[in-house]
Amino acid sequence: MNPRHNMILKLIRELDVTTQKNLVDALSKAGIDVTQATISRDLKELGIVKKRIPEEGFRYVYDPSTLISGVDMRLADICRTATLSVTTAGNQVV
Repeated sequence: MNPRHNMILKLIRELDVTTQKNLVDALSKAGIDVTQATISRDLKELGIVKKRIPEEGFRYVYDPSTLISGVDMRLADICRTATLSVTTAGNQVV
């Protein structure tokens, strides 16, 4: 993990980051100049997602369950929500 990724994780844990611009500004204050496009990619790579926190609103949080390496996130989400159960039948998964 590179130093920018470490700093992003630290900021997400310590601050209420509600937008990518907030994160760009916080990184800038920490001496790391980065674009919004880079932040967008970093958030996906790190498993950071925007979630609704009751009585607080939306903010970015670290959620390692969102990390899916080499798989289209949209397809994974469809499979996760559409699957009722999984079982094996011989050499097949049904």
